[in-house]
Amino acid sequence: MKKYLISSLLAACLIFSWCDSSNGQEAFNANDILGPGTFYMHTPIFSYGIRNMSGGDQTSYISFGPSLGIFLAKYFSLGAGINLNYSKNEQGGDSYSSTTFLINGSLGADYPIASRAIFVVNGSFGYYGVSNGGSYSGPQLGVGGGLEYFVTPSIALGPVFTYTHLFADRSMSTYSIGLDLTLFFHGPKLY
Repeated sequence: MKKYLISSLLAACLIFSWCDSSNGQEAFNANDILGPGTFYMHTPIFSYGIRNMSGGDQTSYISFGPSLGIFLAKYFSLGAGINLNYSKNEQGGDSYSSTTFLINGSLGADYPIASRAIFVVNGSFGYYGVSNGGSYSGPQLGVGGGLEYFVTPSIALGPVFTYTHLFADRSMSTYSIGLDLTLFFHGPKLY
């Protein structure tokens, strides 16, 4: 856990020092950044959540889940990603760990609420697999949101909240909160 946090902070520092290619302090507006042809990459710096299982078990987990996407219209995006959750729990003297792998697609809306801040809402759908002694898999649906602040025209940071429901013989609901780093890559304008 400590290695993950330290390496994430180091990576964030390196990205911040590298990505702002402007020589001066040019003014920019989030409204100008979001639009057709803009690509993005979301990467959670840190994500912590609670998982509720249908049998009444509850456990906490850490998660890593990068995703890539493109804005198809002003404020609206389509993306895909993977997610890996790891949890370790002790109940009644028994200790077990669980690994969840998720592949999903997402639809998102990013709306500017200030010159450098955006409100983010997204929905996801996909397929997951869980291994915790036995294994099971099934479809998943999720919803999330948060606020992101543009540090530079290419980098946004902010807190995010997600809720995901996993459907299978043993259904699960997961709630997580985290700090998200988003990199924006400006491709050719599609309009």
